[in-house]
Parts: sequence; structure tokens; C-alpha cells
Amino acid sequence: MKIKTVLLALTLLLFALFFLPTKAQAAEVVATGDVSNGMTWTLDSDGVLTINGSGKFNRGSTQAPWLKAFEDQVKHLVLGEGITSLASNSFDDHNALVSVTFPRSLTHIDDYAFSNCTGLQSVTIPNTVTKTGRDIFERCTGLTSVTFEEGFCADAPSMFSYCTGLTSVTLPSSLKRISQSMFSDCTGLSHIDIPDSVTYIGSYAFSGCKNLSSISLPGTLKHIDDKAFEDCDSLVSVTLPGSLDRVGAFTFHSCNALETVVLEEGILYVSDNMFSACTKLKNVSLPSTLLLIEYWAFAGCTSLTFIQIPENVAFLKEAFYGCSSLQAIYLPKGLKGLSSTVFGWFYRYAPPRHILFGGSPAEWEQLGYENGSSKIHYNASPADYDIETNTCRICAAKSMQLANRVFTVVIGVAGVAGVALIGTGVCLVIVLKKKKAQ
Repeated sequence: MKIKTVLLALTLLLFALFFLPTKAQAAEVVATGDVSNGMTWTLDSDGVLTINGSGKFNRGSTQAPWLKAFEDQVKHLVLGEGITSLASNSFDDHNALVSVTFPRSLTHIDDYAFSNCTGLQSVTIPNTVTKTGRDIFERCTGLTSVTFEEGFCADAPSMFSYCTGLTSVTLPSSLKRISQSMFSDCTGLSHIDIPDSVTYIGSYAFSGCKNLSSISLPGTLKHIDDKAFEDCDSLVSVTLPGSLDRVGAFTFHSCNALETVVLEEGILYVSDNMFSACTKLKNVSLPSTLLLIEYWAFAGCTSLTFIQIPENVAFLKEAFYGCSSLQAIYLPKGLKGLSSTVFGWFYRYAPPRHILFGGSPAEWEQLGYENGSSKIHYNASPADYDIETNTCRICAAKSMQLANRVFTVVIGVAGVAGVALIGTGVCLVIVLKKKKAQ
């Protein structure tokens, strides 16, 4: 009986040791020390670096003390409640850092605070932050996910520039401005939803986002600054809302996959170089509200075959320089000025085959444009050109009229009838009749 009892006890002990959960051992403190302003730091065996204190964290001009001996061990950063701001370069070059926990007391993050933390994977920016410096997370190449809490509305210039691994961004409905270079050269970003609250997109905001294939611009947007989407090589189509008051220069310059552009009613002008070097651009829809097309607006758009200039545009500058595939353009009757270099000059001079002009020959003469090799069609409309087949309907109609004519030739020989081909596809019917005696 005693043997059975002992065996049972041993069995229960082994079961408890191997199968029942045991309480995890608390992480051990690896190192600790002082920073400045009365703050302390502690690093434990799980790689958690905890900073405690109040006010502004500033490690000073020297290297962070924990990086001297524990550089590869700092994996998680926990900033304690009471810390209100982070000084410039506070945690830059922490390459093993994977995550950051911000306190609710934080209101200010200064320049380069986490720049070049290449191991950082995700980050959530608290809505308590009201002021930010430049390039806070610049070149955090391992960062894949960014979330801004609802209520965040601070300017954040270059905040995530060159974060090449970034694929997911959640912007809050409280955000009003996407700052200068905020997501520039984030080559892993393929799509971003811009909330209706955003009224301003800064210069270079998404420039160099090579994989950005789609973007939805809200109808509340008022201002897009220079080069905001330059070199977005995967962007296929874009619709600009009519709410825009200003669109900067080179906005979509060198977007090499861009095929379709729609400018909604309400937009007043196309800025200089706005779509220059978009080599695959084929379809352009301009609104009736448009008044001006600036210099080189479509320069180097080598796939563009037809464009219709709206009726309210009064002047055309060097907008279509180097558009070597341009077959036809519609110019409105009310046009007051046409630059002699609107289609380029010297070796880059590429005039369209057809100019469809809405006015009379006399009105065309007043423009003083030397048309060169272009064929001018007067009193024309945009419907006179078939975009699908790149065919001038006016020319096609004239060819048909010529093809249907029957020419009668009277000569003094026996009556013979015959058909001959002249030119391309034009039939000349010759009817030979005997001449009557005098």
C-alpha cells in the first residue's frame, strides 16, 4: 500500500513538473543608470529599456550610456509617464530596437528622435503629441506599419522619409495637413487612404514612392505643393478634385506608369511641368473651368496622341514640348494667344498632324501661329477626331467624297468603259464615249 502511495505521489509530481503551467520568471535587471534632468534608465534581460522621470528627455551630446555596452540588447523601449518631450536624436541609430511605447504625457518629439532605427517594425503615434520636428523616423527601413491615433493633427515634415519597408499607414480623420516629405521615398507603400479632413499635401509628400499604384484624393483638398507625387512610377491614374485652389509645379513629374488624368470641374489651371515626362500618359480630361495651361505642363508625354483644350483657355504656352506622338489637338475659338514653341523647337519640334480649330480662317490668322506641317481644320469641334482610331473624321469624310466621284472623259474613239485605281483606295471610273460627227 505504501509503495502504491509513493508511486502515485511521484507520478503527480512528474505531471506537475512537465505539464502544468508554471509562473514565468520575472526579467532580471541587466543594467541601470542616470540620464539627465533626474531621469533614470533600466535595461532588463528581456531587452526592455525603461526610461523614468518627468519633463524633457535629453541624453545630451554623448552616446546613450546603454549603447556603449548593450547596443544589441535594446529591443523594446518604454517611456514612463511624466516624460513630456524627446530631444533631437534621443534614440537614433538603435538598430536592434523593435518597438516603442509612448506615454500619454508626451507632447513633443524633436528632430531625428528615432532616425535610422532599422529594426523598428511598427509604431503608434499618440494624439497627445502636438509638436514634432523633422525626420523623426527617417530611414527606419524595417518599419512596416504606422498608425496615428484619432485626434493627431500636428505637422510632421519628413517624418517617415526613406522608410522603404513601410506598407501600411493609417491616417486619422483629425489630420488636416500631410507635411513636406512626410512619406517621401517610401518605396514599399502601394496605397494610402487620405481622409476627408486633409486640405493640404506638402511638397515631396509622396515623391519617390515607386510602388504607389493608387491614391484617392478627397473632395475637400485645397492645395497640393510642388513635386508632391514626383517619380511615383506605379501610379496608373489620378483624379484631381475640383476643390483644389492651387497645384504646384512638377506635381506628377516623371510618373512613368501614369496613363489617365482627370481634372474635375472647378480647377482653373495646369501648373508648369505638372505632368512632364509622364511617358505613358494617353488620356487627359480637362475641365471647362480651366483658364490656363502653364509652361511644359505636358512636355515629354510621348504617348499622348490627342488633347482637347477647353473653351475658356485664352493662352497656350510651351505646354506640349516634345510630345512626339501627338496626332491632333483641339484649340477653342476664343484662343487669344498661341506660343510659336507650343509644340517645341529645333530638334524637339513635334507639331501634331491635325489642328482642329473652333474658329474661322480669319480668326486663326489673328493668332499669328506658323503652323508648319500641321493641317488646320477650321470651324471644327473635338468630335471631329476619333481618339480610338486616331483618325481625323474631316479628312476621312473628304476622302470618301473623292472616292465616290465618277469622272466622265469624252474622247473620239469607240465607246469603251474601264476602271482605274489612283492614289490609295480611290476609284476613277472612266467612261469612253464616241464623239458625234459634226
